[in-house]
Amino acid sequence: MLQSFIRQHVSLEDYANGSYRTESRIAQGIVGLVQPAKADDMLRLTNKVQAIGNRRYTSIADLELTAHLARMPEVIPQRLMIRYARDLRIDDLRAGNAILIGSIEANPWVDLFQQRLNFHFSHGADFGGSGTITNRHPLPGEHLTYASEPNDPLLRTYGVIAWLPNLDGAGHVLLIEGVNMAGTQAAGEFLLNASLMQPVLEHAMSPNGVIRPFEILLSTDNIAANASQPHVLSERIGPS
Repeated sequence: MLQSFIRQHVSLEDYANGSYRTESRIAQGIVGLVQPAKADDMLRLTNKVQAIGNRRYTSIADLELTAHLARMPEVIPQRLMIRYARDLRIDDLRAGNAILIGSIEANPWVDLFQQRLNFHFSHGADFGGSGTITNRHPLPGEHLTYASEPNDPLLRTYGVIAWLPNLDGAGHVLLIEGVNMAGTQAAGEFLLNASLMQPVLEHAMSPNGVIRPFEILLSTDNIAANASQPHVLSERIGPS
């Protein structure tokens, strides 16, 4: 929401140090939203936008996914920590295992891992609009980019699930991303469906039983608010 107001994309560096939420940064971004631009009006608007940026929001889709993951029988409750993304630190992604929910637009921490992936997320053309997935090395029959189009009668949306080593290689990071909230929700639903995930895990299984790094591109349709089951459009399996 704050990115939409200030009309600027927030980098991971700015997100980590909080500079994007300063009064001066916000005032610079909202110039032109009030006409005529009276000083008192601008100050009030700046303060309201700053209040939005300082609050903590999450989507119901992310909350439902987190609740489902926390209830899985494999989870050790004493070792599970749920963090608001703004409270995360880079050291958390060096040595420990982590699950990052949301694409770069909603969770800038995923930018640390994007260069390793074939399916690369970029910001949408309009603030608040659909992000775009770039397919860096398309296989035959694949598109170069995937994004939700407002005039698409099927209301297709896209998501990515990626499993890869953490920053130090001592653990793993699971990314659950979508071009919008519906795309992230579809990726989460796919991940939690054992029958859908089984073929992916079998493809990624190395001879010694270790799951190799993988990423899968997913799509789902949403007609009259009834989403179809997400399905795999493409997958990439990394080396052991």
